[in-house]
Amino acid sequence: MQKIFIVAAIFGGLFFGPMQAFAAGSGFLGLSVGYYDVFPEDDGQTLNFRVEVRPDIPLVFKEIKPWAALDLTSDGALWAGGGFLIDIKLTDHIYVTPSLGVGVYNRGHNNVDLHYPINFRSQFEIGYQFDSGSRLAASFSHLSNCGLGDDNPGVEMINIYYHIPLERLLAGARET
Repeated sequence: MQKIFIVAAIFGGLFFGPMQAFAAGSGFLGLSVGYYDVFPEDDGQTLNFRVEVRPDIPLVFKEIKPWAALDLTSDGALWAGGGFLIDIKLTDHIYVTPSLGVGVYNRGHNNVDLHYPINFRSQFEIGYQFDSGSRLAASFSHLSNCGLGDDNPGVEMINIYYHIPLERLLAGARET
């Protein structure tokens, strides 16, 4: 029970950053589509849809920033969570973003049973940032309970992202 309380406290704290991002108008809104259960052990292959907010609010160090996401599959699996990421620019346009987070999982009608409601997402993303500030990226993610459950099967996802700068979205909303 103590593990759940600690994870819930961390999880709740990670959502304050995205709320501040909308007020500040900096960071990204990411929209993503992909493939869920890339290496199937169960019959759980399906489409994956993701909405993610990445505020430009430094956490402990300037480079470490929060994110919050909602993942849905076409057969009803759901993961909602948040964590931290590091954007690493390789060139003026190419970047990589490793991230780690924790969230709540419900398998819906999907056959992938992750054996615990709290699951951790690790992700590696590589992308291209356009002169406009928008980004196009590909990611590989792993979701598992990290040993909290009786079994720790995990699931992998491959996604394509389009990240829109929040300031551009908010500027358009203010003009209307």
